[in-house]
Amino acid sequence: MKTALLSLLTALSLVSVVVAGQPEPIANVGQVDLFDDWSCPLTYPFPPLIFTDMPLSLALTTTGGPVLVAMTLTTESISSLREITLILVADNQSIGADVRWQANDRGLASVTRVYQLPAGAHTFGVKMACQTGGDTFIVTRAWLTAYELPLIRR
Repeated sequence: MKTALLSLLTALSLVSVVVAGQPEPIANVGQVDLFDDWSCPLTYPFPPLIFTDMPLSLALTTTGGPVLVAMTLTTESISSLREITLILVADNQSIGADVRWQANDRGLASVTRVYQLPAGAHTFGVKMACQTGGDTFIVTRAWLTAYELPLIRR
């Protein structure tokens, strides 16, 4: 009996060490920042819109959970700028609808969406088109974040 009890206590101790030794899940996230001014190539005359890759790109390997993609940028422009169009991309393909806004002078734009992507390696980025009468549109600061949301098993 004493040997069986000792064996049981040893087994429970090993299980608790193994369970306690498991690391907490680490957030599966990537982020990239744009620190230097970037001039959006101008589309004129328009249409059609001509999209250009912004210098915001990151890679993230996912396990099949939904991915939250967020992009924020600050801008500076000349007042004759008419419209800005952004497209979030995953694996060089547009994901979701484009986002359009009127931009004059200085501004802030932010886009956050959640997408279901298959498990595997993915690249994320942003394409932008600037409709203008010929003036300059500058992104002064920007960042792109991709975060795989944890899967909740029931």
